[in-house]
Amino acid sequence: MEFEPNFDALRNALGRRRAELGLTYEALAERSGLSRTGVINLEVGNRIGTLATWFAIARAIDVPFGQLMEQLNEPNSS
Repeated sequence: MEFEPNFDALRNALGRRRAELGLTYEALAERSGLSRTGVINLEVGNRIGTLATWFAIARAIDVPFGQLMEQLNEPNSS
């Protein structure tokens, strides 16, 4: 069985955490140093993002980077 990273789980975790913190896309962009469009594209799946991008996101949502990346290990629903 080949490993497929679950980017849907990663994006869902970002969306849930952003909602928990009550952050708008604009506020998350400001906290992370990314553009508003960049944040939206990550969360909706138009873009995968780099490790540096996800590291900035993790810091901005107060989640350890490794903990956020664990979402990639979640089983894919497909």
